[in-house]
Amino acid sequence: WSFEQQQGALNIIVNIRMTVVKVKDGLLVYCPIAPTSEVIEAISRLEEEHGPVRYILLPVSAVEHKVVFGRFASKFPKAEVWTSPDQWSWPLPLPLSFLGLGFGREIRILGKDRAGFEDEVEVANLGPFQLNRQLSQSQFVESCIYHKPSRSLLVTDSLVYIPEKPLEICNRDPYGLLFHARDSQKDVIVDTSEKRQEGWAKTALLALFIRPACLDISDPNEPFLWRDWKSSFEAIKDQLIPAPFLGQLVFRRFKPEIESWLNQLSQWKIDRVIPGHFGIADTRNSKSFVENIRSILLYADSRPVEEKNERKNANDGQNDMKFLEDLDETFQSAGIIPVMQNKDK
Repeated sequence: WSFEQQQGALNIIVNIRMTVVKVKDGLLVYCPIAPTSEVIEAISRLEEEHGPVRYILLPVSAVEHKVVFGRFASKFPKAEVWTSPDQWSWPLPLPLSFLGLGFGREIRILGKDRAGFEDEVEVANLGPFQLNRQLSQSQFVESCIYHKPSRSLLVTDSLVYIPEKPLEICNRDPYGLLFHARDSQKDVIVDTSEKRQEGWAKTALLALFIRPACLDISDPNEPFLWRDWKSSFEAIKDQLIPAPFLGQLVFRRFKPEIESWLNQLSQWKIDRVIPGHFGIADTRNSKSFVENIRSILLYADSRPVEEKNERKNANDGQNDMKFLEDLDETFQSAGIIPVMQNKDK
């Protein structure tokens, strides 16, 4: 069962997803969302039919997921609480009990402690990855789980699937879509299915790349101008891909660990991938999508320059990753993230 809420800023509105799966003694909640009355009532109905919430999993250390974890868990005081390893906070290293869990509640670690759900659910930890020793032990970790009965892989931020059509939750309040459907600030906001589709494409590009190549911000009199956004969206729609920000700044620095994680995923018969954002990917061939992810994350930097240019030309010469690549270089120069060795320019 999938539960979604809107999340975003600056009218770049996407979704955040919580997934609930059936286990032998009740329910397991992966990646909790804000415990609104609507959410709690819906879970209560599931409990009546399938048993109580037994396990609540916080699979990442990212603040947008962690901030609601304590409040959600407090609604189910008898449930076991599980987190990914090496949870951290900044600027102060506060324990999870300060996030609303309350003192005295046992916190178990995914992939380390024995779990009552392990006959039906397997765990694959991605990380922890340490980028800056001055900040904390680690800055990225994600615990992905495989639900055997449904052949579902649950991830949070590592992978995203961009559907062609706008998400239903974004259509409920389409202002963000319509705001970004304009090609320039001077355009009038118009609500049509075509404009919602255009707004969805541009929203996805902004959320993934921050400043895609098709967005021109060079004119001081015009904050944004969209040029040939269709080819940029065509390059990512209906595809399961690594999150570009994480792929550029994090994953490519830890290729042996990524290789190990992908090898574990390739052992599972995965029919669908359920990320914490954007759409749900149906796939009947786990090796196919795993190999595609492997190609993007492990071999992108080693591809010949000619092949990289061919891929860029397929997108009409645009490099939507350029802003993230420049950000990577800036962070390296500032000592925020480690310098890449033997990096192909």
